[in-house]
Amino acid sequence: MASTFASVTSGFPQAYNRGMKSRAAVLTCLTLIAFTAALMLRDRLTTISAADSEPFTWGANHPTWSPNASKLAFSLFGGIWKVPANGGEARQLTTSSGYHARPSWSPNGLRIAYIKGENPRGRIPNTSGKLAVVDLISSTEREIDTPHPTAGASAWSMDSTKLFCALQVPGAGALLHEIDLRTGTVKRLQERTQRTAAGPWADVSSSADGKELFFAAQRKGEPQIWSMPAERQGLMIQLPLTS
Repeated sequence: MASTFASVTSGFPQAYNRGMKSRAAVLTCLTLIAFTAALMLRDRLTTISAADSEPFTWGANHPTWSPNASKLAFSLFGGIWKVPANGGEARQLTTSSGYHARPSWSPNGLRIAYIKGENPRGRIPNTSGKLAVVDLISSTEREIDTPHPTAGASAWSMDSTKLFCALQVPGAGALLHEIDLRTGTVKRLQERTQRTAAGPWADVSSSADGKELFFAAQRKGEPQIWSMPAERQGLMIQLPLTS
C-alpha cells in the first residue's frame, strides 16, 4: 500500500507539470489570437477613421477627362488618381504632401495640373494653394511658382505649354492669369472689377479650339458663367453667358 501510494504521489509533479505546460500553451494560443484580433480591429478602425477624418471628408470629386476620353482623373483621399472611363482599378498619381484637388488633363495627355493646398473646409470642397503639375510618364510632381495662391480649376492651352488659372490677388479677388510652363512667366488676363473686388474663386475651362476661355466666377452680383478670349489683346470683352 505504501509503495502504491508512493508511486501515485511521485506522479503528481509530472502530471502537474504537464498540466501547467498545457495551460501555458492554451494561454499562449489565446494571447496570439487576441493580439491578431486586436491588430485586425486596429486596422479596421484606422480605415474607418481615415475615411471619416477631415482630410478625406469629400471622397472622390473633381473628375476630368483624358484627351482621348478613355480615362478620368479625380481627387480622392487628398491625392490625384486616374481610372479607366469604363470602370476598373484606380491608380494614384500624386503622393506628395498637401491636399491635391481640381485636376486638369493636358491636351497631349502627358501631364495633369492640380491644386496643392490645405484640407478643404466648409460646405464646398474648395482648395486654395500652389499650382502643381504631375508628369504621367516619370511620375514626378512639380510646383509652379505664382505670385498669389491659386483660386480654382485650371485649363491648358492647346499646345500644352501654358495654364490658365485664377489667382487670389489681394484687394481684387480671383483674377485669371496665364502661366507659361516653359519660361515661368505669369501674365494677368483680368483687372479688378470697378466697384467691388471679384469673388474669391473662379473655375476655368477652355474651348475646343483653345481660342476662348469659359469660367465660373462672381464678377458682379451672383456667380455666373463668363467667356473671354484666351489671348489678351488690348481691350478685352468679358460676357456673362448666364443670368
